Amino acid sequence: MLPKSQRKWPTIEKEALGIYYSITRMKLYLLGREFIVQTDHCPLRDIHKKPSNNRRVDRISLVLQQYNIKEIRHVSGKCNCMADYLSRFPRQVEDDDEFLESDFGIIPAIKNDIDTIQVDKNKSIIPSFISAVTTRAQARAQAPHTPSNNDTQSLNHESITDDLPQQEAGHEFDITTIAEAQKGDKLYKEKILEINKNPLNCFYVLENDILYKINNRGIFQQKLIYIPASMIQQILNAYHNSPWAGHFGDRRTYSKLKDKYWWPNMKITIQNYIQTCMLCQQFNINRKKPVGLLHPIEPPKDQGPHFNNKLITAFTQILGYHHIKSTPYHPQTNGAIERFNSTFERQIAKLTDQCVNNWDMHLKSVVFAYNTGQHATTKFSPYELQFGRQPKLPPEKSPTSYEFSKPNDYFHYYNVGDLVLKRFSTFSSKLAALYSHPMIVIEQQHPTYFIQDQNDQQIYRVHVSQLRPCKV
Repeated sequence: MLPKSQRKWPTIEKEALGIYYSITRMKLYLLGREFIVQTDHCPLRDIHKKPSNNRRVDRISLVLQQYNIKEIRHVSGKCNCMADYLSRFPRQVEDDDEFLESDFGIIPAIKNDIDTIQVDKNKSIIPSFISAVTTRAQARAQAPHTPSNNDTQSLNHESITDDLPQQEAGHEFDITTIAEAQKGDKLYKEKILEINKNPLNCFYVLENDILYKINNRGIFQQKLIYIPASMIQQILNAYHNSPWAGHFGDRRTYSKLKDKYWWPNMKITIQNYIQTCMLCQQFNINRKKPVGLLHPIEPPKDQGPHFNNKLITAFTQILGYHHIKSTPYHPQTNGAIERFNSTFERQIAKLTDQCVNNWDMHLKSVVFAYNTGQHATTKFSPYELQFGRQPKLPPEKSPTSYEFSKPNDYFHYYNVGDLVLKRFSTFSSKLAALYSHPMIVIEQQHPTYFIQDQNDQQIYRVHVSQLRPCKV
């Protein structure tokens, strides 16, 4: 997987590079936490404590200073039973000779040519991709193929690519072309006349030749990009049919669009578009109640082999509890898990080819679509609950800065000379004052401060949480 230049590095440099890739892959979970790194390369045990005699190892060590590494622990070879897959993977990808970028020393990502399909002289498609698991489709693509004369005559492009991993379908929606498309729209021209006639009482605004709809939501105002009628089909195709959209329903699709774009009868248009989507009609499960009278069912029972074995049976007898098992081939008794599986499976089914052997290439796209869609119970997407902000989807421009809705009020600094009140640690009575008379800050070592009593000149060392600003 390493570029040609990095494959020539000494062992100690490649081992340090492996530590870097492992830590940065888990960056969201490791930042701000103390953790231990295990490596089978003993010379790297102290790279986070002192410099080495290797330039690249020292640069990697500097990049890792942002993490709180408690210890780099050596694991001997006989104790390291995990397969070192990355160092033994035979396929290699050529990449840039540079290791660290000049500005911040960030290691460039490994190039993945999964979307590039090269065709050789024999018309056999050889996808250049890197995967931890070789699927049947990938194995067929890697196998040599020499067609006969009869095969060559009847071979066409469709039959070649049908059984191989295909490129993920893109979309025609481009946000940069909205301004030009708006100029030929009828509603756009009407709203421009309204803005010129009475700009104060108009719910539209024109900025940089783009028409925005002003949407009042309580005390907040949103500026939504107006989508002309000629681009509605394009944007719906991008936010519903694309692999990263996952062919989810009208509720999830509408929640991804409603805070960014607007057009007349937007919700109805989305519902009509998804109702006419042939893939959704073919693959979606009917959630309506089946016809006929309801009858009582047997108690839930779980028949999974990991729960239905001699070990679990012995536990139930020792602990004396009754293990209720689900009914075989009746997923309703295990609804929480089976409900998610049915949703996930149907979305993958819409993106696979006719031979149903490239489903693994769409796993990340469907997971992304699910994580960025609004959940019916929480009214938030899983992405919002984890990161606290709206996700940026592929058709949108990447943000250059973030604006937080509420500043952090828990960090308060005092300067030398400020008057403060010191909180008493003990109280003579329940009706006694909680804070002292005004004192002055004489030294700052945030979060510790030294304050002086102006009456007896006594100096106190206190934490910032025990101080209150004095307003006189």
